[in-house]
Amino acid sequence: MPAFQGAFKKADDADVIWNFRYVRVEFTASNYYGRATMEEFWAYNCSGTDIALSSAGATAVAYGNSTSNAASSGGSETPGIAIDNSEGTRWMSSETIGTTNFDAINWVVDLQSPKLLTEIKLNIYQNYTFSFNVYGSTDNSSWVSMGTYSGTGQTYVSFTKAAPSLAIGDSFFGGKIAYLDGNGCGFVAATSEQSSQIRRWHNGSNTTTGATGTAIGTGLANTNAIISSQGGATGSYAAGICADYSVTDGGVTYDDWYLPSEDELNQLYINRAEIGGFASNYFWSSTESSIPSARVQHLDGGNKSSLSKAGTWYLRAVRTF
Repeated sequence: MPAFQGAFKKADDADVIWNFRYVRVEFTASNYYGRATMEEFWAYNCSGTDIALSSAGATAVAYGNSTSNAASSGGSETPGIAIDNSEGTRWMSSETIGTTNFDAINWVVDLQSPKLLTEIKLNIYQNYTFSFNVYGSTDNSSWVSMGTYSGTGQTYVSFTKAAPSLAIGDSFFGGKIAYLDGNGCGFVAATSEQSSQIRRWHNGSNTTTGATGTAIGTGLANTNAIISSQGGATGSYAAGICADYSVTDGGVTYDDWYLPSEDELNQLYINRAEIGGFASNYFWSSTESSIPSARVQHLDGGNKSSLSKAGTWYLRAVRTF
Protein backbone atom coordinates (compact mmCIF):
# COMPACT_ATOMS: atom_id res chain seq x y z
CA MET A 1 0.00 0.00 0.00
CA PRO A 2 1.21 3.59 -0.58
CA ALA A 3 3.20 5.16 2.23
CA PHE A 4 0.72 8.01 2.71
CA GLN A 5 -2.02 5.72 4.04
CA GLY A 6 -2.64 6.66 7.66
CA ALA A 7 -5.18 6.21 10.42
CA PHE A 8 -8.83 5.58 9.53
CA LYS A 9 -12.11 6.52 11.18
CA LYS A 10 -15.53 5.23 10.17
CA ALA A 11 -17.61 7.77 8.27
CA ASP A 12 -20.76 6.83 10.19
CA ASP A 13 -19.28 8.00 13.50
CA ALA A 14 -21.54 10.75 14.81
CA ASP A 15 -18.66 13.16 15.42
CA VAL A 16 -17.19 12.90 11.92
CA ILE A 17 -17.55 16.04 9.81
CA TRP A 18 -16.36 15.97 6.22
CA ASN A 19 -13.90 18.82 6.66
CA PHE A 20 -11.20 17.81 4.18
CA ARG A 21 -8.58 19.31 1.93
CA TYR A 22 -7.73 16.01 0.22
CA VAL A 23 -10.02 13.32 -1.19
CA ARG A 24 -8.48 9.97 -2.08
CA VAL A 25 -10.01 7.15 -4.14
CA GLU A 26 -8.36 3.75 -3.58
CA PHE A 27 -9.21 1.26 -6.32
CA THR A 28 -8.62 -2.53 -6.56
CA ALA A 29 -9.88 -5.13 -9.08
CA SER A 30 -10.14 -8.90 -9.41
CA ASN A 31 -8.26 -9.01 -12.71
CA TYR A 32 -5.07 -7.17 -13.56
CA TYR A 33 -5.78 -6.94 -17.30
CA GLY A 34 -7.19 -3.72 -18.65
CA ARG A 35 -7.36 -0.30 -17.14
CA ALA A 36 -9.29 1.28 -14.31
CA THR A 37 -10.56 4.65 -15.44
CA MET A 38 -11.71 7.54 -13.31
CA GLU A 39 -14.08 9.01 -15.86
CA GLU A 40 -15.42 11.84 -13.70
CA PHE A 41 -15.08 13.24 -10.19
CA TRP A 42 -17.00 15.88 -8.25
CA ALA A 43 -16.70 17.15 -4.69
CA TYR A 44 -19.57 19.28 -3.40
CA ASN A 45 -20.25 21.57 -0.51
CA CYS A 46 -23.55 23.35 0.25
CA SER A 47 -25.48 20.58 -1.53
CA GLY A 48 -29.17 20.99 -2.17
CA THR A 49 -31.62 18.25 -3.17
CA ASP A 50 -30.41 18.47 -6.77
CA ILE A 51 -26.68 17.85 -7.01
CA ALA A 52 -26.34 18.57 -10.75
CA LEU A 53 -23.52 20.96 -11.64
CA SER A 54 -26.09 23.44 -12.92
CA SER A 55 -28.06 23.40 -9.68
CA ALA A 56 -28.18 26.66 -7.75
CA GLY A 57 -28.31 24.57 -4.59
CA ALA A 58 -24.98 22.85 -5.13
CA THR A 59 -21.45 24.20 -5.40
CA ALA A 60 -18.78 21.95 -6.90
CA VAL A 61 -15.44 22.66 -5.29
CA ALA A 62 -13.60 20.23 -7.56
CA TYR A 63 -14.51 18.32 -10.68
CA GLY A 64 -12.88 16.93 -13.78
CA ASN A 65 -12.43 14.14 -16.34
CA SER A 66 -9.87 11.43 -16.89
CA THR A 67 -6.68 11.43 -18.92
CA SER A 68 -4.55 8.49 -20.04
CA ASN A 69 -1.47 7.84 -17.92
CA ALA A 70 0.39 4.50 -18.07
CA ALA A 71 1.07 2.68 -14.82
CA SER A 72 4.58 1.98 -13.63
CA SER A 73 6.21 -1.23 -14.82
CA GLY A 74 6.09 -2.72 -11.32
CA GLY A 75 2.31 -2.53 -11.32
CA SER A 76 2.02 -0.30 -8.25
CA GLU A 77 1.17 3.29 -9.00
CA THR A 78 2.67 6.15 -6.99
CA PRO A 79 -0.19 8.35 -5.75
CA GLY A 80 -0.43 11.66 -7.55
CA ILE A 81 -2.02 14.95 -6.54
CA ALA A 82 -4.57 16.44 -8.93
CA ILE A 83 -5.44 20.14 -8.61
CA ASP A 84 -8.29 21.51 -10.64
CA ASN A 85 -11.42 23.62 -10.42
CA SER A 86 -12.44 23.87 -14.06
CA GLU A 87 -15.07 21.56 -15.51
CA GLY A 88 -13.81 19.85 -18.65
CA THR A 89 -10.13 20.01 -17.73
CA ARG A 90 -8.81 16.47 -18.00
CA TRP A 91 -6.76 15.67 -14.93
CA MET A 92 -7.65 12.37 -13.29
CA SER A 93 -5.60 9.23 -14.02
CA SER A 94 -6.41 6.15 -16.07
CA GLU A 95 -4.08 3.46 -14.73
CA THR A 96 -3.38 -0.21 -15.37
CA ILE A 97 -4.42 -2.31 -12.40
CA GLY A 98 -1.38 -3.87 -10.71
CA THR A 99 0.25 -7.18 -11.55
CA THR A 100 -1.05 -10.47 -10.17
CA ASN A 101 -0.81 -9.16 -6.61
CA PHE A 102 -3.57 -6.68 -7.54
CA ASP A 103 -1.90 -3.63 -6.04
CA ALA A 104 -4.21 -0.76 -5.21
CA ILE A 105 -4.36 2.35 -7.33
CA ASN A 106 -4.87 5.69 -5.63
CA TRP A 107 -6.14 8.99 -6.95
CA VAL A 108 -5.75 11.99 -4.65
CA VAL A 109 -7.48 15.33 -5.24
CA ASP A 110 -6.21 18.48 -3.53
CA LEU A 111 -9.01 21.00 -2.89
CA GLN A 112 -6.34 23.60 -1.94
CA SER A 113 -7.80 24.32 1.53
CA PRO A 114 -10.06 22.48 4.01
CA LYS A 115 -13.65 22.34 2.70
CA LEU A 116 -16.88 21.35 4.38
CA LEU A 117 -18.01 18.60 1.99
CA THR A 118 -21.46 17.08 1.71
CA GLU A 119 -21.10 14.86 -1.37
CA ILE A 120 -18.55 13.00 -3.47
CA LYS A 121 -19.65 11.78 -6.93
CA LEU A 122 -17.60 9.33 -9.00
CA ASN A 123 -17.80 7.80 -12.46
CA ILE A 124 -15.42 4.80 -12.58
CA TYR A 125 -14.95 2.07 -15.18
CA GLN A 126 -13.17 -1.32 -15.23
CA ASN A 127 -14.01 -4.45 -17.23
CA TYR A 128 -13.92 -6.78 -14.26
CA THR A 129 -15.24 -6.83 -10.71
CA PHE A 130 -13.68 -4.05 -8.69
CA SER A 131 -14.03 -2.21 -5.42
CA PHE A 132 -13.02 1.23 -4.26
CA ASN A 133 -12.85 3.17 -1.03
CA VAL A 134 -13.12 6.93 -0.70
CA TYR A 135 -11.20 8.72 2.05
CA GLY A 136 -10.80 12.32 3.18
CA SER A 137 -7.88 14.03 4.90
CA THR A 138 -6.79 17.45 6.06
CA ASP A 139 -3.07 16.69 5.79
CA ASN A 140 -2.68 13.96 3.10
CA SER A 141 -1.54 11.63 5.88
CA SER A 142 -4.35 10.65 8.27
CA TRP A 143 -7.42 9.44 6.38
CA VAL A 144 -11.13 9.21 7.26
CA SER A 145 -13.40 6.74 5.45
CA MET A 146 -16.11 8.42 3.38
CA GLY A 147 -17.57 5.29 1.76
CA THR A 148 -16.91 2.07 -0.14
CA TYR A 149 -18.42 0.42 -3.22
CA SER A 150 -18.06 -2.77 -5.29
CA GLY A 151 -19.22 -3.27 -8.88
CA THR A 152 -18.46 -4.28 -12.47
CA GLY A 153 -18.17 -2.16 -15.58
CA GLN A 154 -19.33 1.45 -15.63
CA THR A 155 -20.20 2.76 -12.15
CA TYR A 156 -21.70 6.11 -11.31
CA VAL A 157 -22.06 6.49 -7.54
CA SER A 158 -22.25 9.18 -4.89
CA PHE A 159 -21.49 9.32 -1.17
CA THR A 160 -23.29 11.92 0.92
CA LYS A 161 -22.94 13.41 4.38
CA ALA A 162 -25.42 15.77 6.03
CA ALA A 163 -23.94 19.15 6.90
CA PRO A 164 -23.52 19.62 10.64
CA SER A 165 -25.96 21.71 12.65
CA LEU A 166 -24.31 25.11 13.05
CA ALA A 167 -25.18 28.41 14.71
CA ILE A 168 -23.81 31.95 14.62
CA GLY A 169 -20.99 32.29 17.13
CA ASP A 170 -20.03 28.60 17.10
CA SER A 171 -16.31 27.90 17.16
CA PHE A 172 -15.72 26.28 13.79
CA PHE A 173 -13.02 25.88 11.13
CA GLY A 174 -10.50 28.17 12.77
CA GLY A 175 -12.79 30.99 13.90
CA LYS A 176 -16.30 31.95 15.01
CA ILE A 177 -19.23 31.50 12.62
CA ALA A 178 -20.27 34.95 11.41
CA TYR A 179 -22.67 34.07 8.58
CA LEU A 180 -24.75 31.08 7.42
CA ASP A 181 -26.36 30.98 3.98
CA GLY A 182 -29.09 28.45 4.81
CA ASN A 183 -27.55 25.73 2.61
CA GLY A 184 -24.83 24.60 5.01
CA CYS A 185 -22.16 27.10 4.00
CA GLY A 186 -21.04 30.46 5.30
CA PHE A 187 -17.96 32.16 6.68
CA VAL A 188 -16.13 32.44 9.97
CA ALA A 189 -14.37 35.43 11.49
CA ALA A 190 -10.98 35.23 13.15
CA THR A 191 -11.31 35.12 16.92
CA SER A 192 -9.52 38.46 17.41
CA GLU A 193 -8.13 41.42 15.51
CA GLN A 194 -5.13 40.46 13.42
CA SER A 195 -2.21 40.84 15.86
CA SER A 196 -3.82 44.08 17.13
CA GLN A 197 -2.52 45.73 13.97
CA ILE A 198 -4.19 48.96 12.98
CA ARG A 199 -3.16 49.46 9.40
CA ARG A 200 -3.88 51.53 6.35
CA TRP A 201 -5.83 50.13 3.41
CA HIS A 202 -3.21 50.84 0.73
CA ASN A 203 0.42 49.84 0.53
CA GLY A 204 1.83 53.34 0.32
CA SER A 205 0.08 54.77 -2.73
CA ASN A 206 -3.43 55.12 -4.11
CA THR A 207 -4.32 53.04 -7.14
CA THR A 208 -7.51 51.82 -8.74
CA THR A 209 -7.48 48.21 -7.56
CA GLY A 210 -10.81 47.06 -9.01
CA ALA A 211 -11.83 45.71 -5.60
CA THR A 212 -15.38 46.99 -5.94
CA GLY A 213 -17.38 43.95 -4.81
CA THR A 214 -19.79 44.71 -1.99
CA ALA A 215 -21.86 41.52 -1.70
CA ILE A 216 -21.32 38.50 0.50
CA GLY A 217 -18.96 36.22 -1.39
CA THR A 218 -16.87 38.97 -3.01
CA GLY A 219 -14.34 39.62 -0.25
CA LEU A 220 -11.80 37.06 -1.42
CA ALA A 221 -11.78 38.39 -4.99
CA ASN A 222 -11.46 41.92 -3.62
CA THR A 223 -8.52 40.90 -1.43
CA ASN A 224 -6.73 39.23 -4.34
CA ALA A 225 -7.33 42.29 -6.55
CA ILE A 226 -5.91 44.63 -3.89
CA ILE A 227 -2.79 42.53 -3.42
CA SER A 228 -2.31 42.23 -7.18
CA SER A 229 -2.56 46.00 -7.57
CA GLN A 230 -0.67 47.09 -4.47
CA GLY A 231 2.05 44.44 -4.39
CA GLY A 232 4.95 44.77 -1.98
CA ALA A 233 5.18 43.18 1.46
CA THR A 234 1.70 41.81 2.02
CA GLY A 235 2.01 41.98 5.80
CA SER A 236 2.12 45.77 5.77
CA TYR A 237 -1.45 46.71 4.77
CA ALA A 238 -5.01 45.55 5.42
CA ALA A 239 -5.63 43.05 2.63
CA GLY A 240 -2.14 41.58 2.86
CA ILE A 241 -2.31 41.14 6.63
CA CYS A 242 -5.59 39.22 6.34
CA ALA A 243 -4.27 37.07 3.48
CA ASP A 244 -1.15 36.25 5.51
CA TYR A 245 -3.16 35.18 8.56
CA SER A 246 -3.01 31.49 9.47
CA VAL A 247 -4.30 29.52 12.44
CA THR A 248 -4.14 25.85 13.43
CA ASP A 249 -7.29 24.55 15.09
CA GLY A 250 -7.73 20.92 16.11
CA GLY A 251 -4.61 19.98 14.17
CA VAL A 252 -5.93 21.56 10.94
CA THR A 253 -4.20 24.63 9.48
CA TYR A 254 -6.46 27.28 7.95
CA ASP A 255 -4.55 29.76 5.80
CA ASP A 256 -7.14 30.95 3.27
CA TRP A 257 -8.30 34.14 5.02
CA TYR A 258 -9.21 37.46 3.44
CA LEU A 259 -10.39 41.00 4.16
CA PRO A 260 -14.22 40.98 4.17
CA SER A 261 -16.27 42.91 1.63
CA GLU A 262 -18.62 45.66 2.79
CA ASP A 263 -21.60 43.31 3.19
CA GLU A 264 -19.47 40.63 4.83
CA LEU A 265 -18.17 43.20 7.29
CA ASN A 266 -21.76 44.17 8.04
CA GLN A 267 -22.42 40.56 9.09
CA LEU A 268 -19.63 40.94 11.66
CA TYR A 269 -21.46 43.99 12.99
CA ILE A 270 -24.85 42.25 13.04
CA ASN A 271 -23.42 39.25 14.89
CA ARG A 272 -20.78 41.11 16.91
CA ALA A 273 -22.11 39.89 20.27
CA GLU A 274 -21.93 36.22 19.27
CA ILE A 275 -18.50 36.59 17.66
CA GLY A 276 -17.01 38.85 20.34
CA GLY A 277 -13.70 40.63 20.78
CA PHE A 278 -14.29 43.69 18.60
CA ALA A 279 -12.77 47.05 19.40
CA SER A 280 -15.22 49.95 19.54
CA ASN A 281 -13.88 51.50 16.37
CA TYR A 282 -13.90 51.48 12.58
CA PHE A 283 -12.87 48.35 10.66
CA TRP A 284 -11.70 48.16 7.08
CA SER A 285 -13.61 46.30 4.40
CA SER A 286 -12.02 45.19 1.13
CA THR A 287 -14.49 47.29 -0.89
CA GLU A 288 -12.92 50.22 -2.73
CA SER A 289 -14.97 53.43 -3.01
CA SER A 290 -12.68 55.47 -5.24
CA ILE A 291 -8.98 55.89 -5.96
CA PRO A 292 -8.27 57.50 -2.55
CA SER A 293 -10.95 55.86 -0.37
CA ALA A 294 -12.44 52.55 0.76
CA ARG A 295 -15.43 51.45 2.82
CA VAL A 296 -15.33 51.10 6.60
CA GLN A 297 -17.86 50.28 9.30
CA HIS A 298 -17.92 51.04 13.01
CA LEU A 299 -18.46 47.70 14.72
CA ASP A 300 -20.03 49.25 17.80
CA GLY A 301 -22.32 51.92 16.39
CA GLY A 302 -22.74 50.32 12.95
CA ASN A 303 -22.31 53.46 10.86
CA LYS A 304 -20.62 53.06 7.48
CA SER A 305 -18.43 55.50 5.60
CA SER A 306 -15.83 55.91 2.87
CA LEU A 307 -12.52 56.99 4.39
CA SER A 308 -9.02 57.67 3.12
CA LYS A 309 -7.01 54.58 2.27
CA ALA A 310 -4.14 56.17 4.20
CA GLY A 311 -6.15 56.02 7.42
CA THR A 312 -5.32 53.41 10.04
CA TRP A 313 -8.22 51.23 11.18
CA TYR A 314 -8.84 47.80 12.63
CA LEU A 315 -8.89 44.47 10.77
CA ARG A 316 -10.77 41.18 11.23
CA ALA A 317 -10.05 38.43 8.70
CA VAL A 318 -12.70 35.95 7.51
CA ARG A 319 -12.70 32.67 5.58
CA THR A 320 -15.48 30.73 3.86
CA PHE A 321 -16.46 27.12 4.50
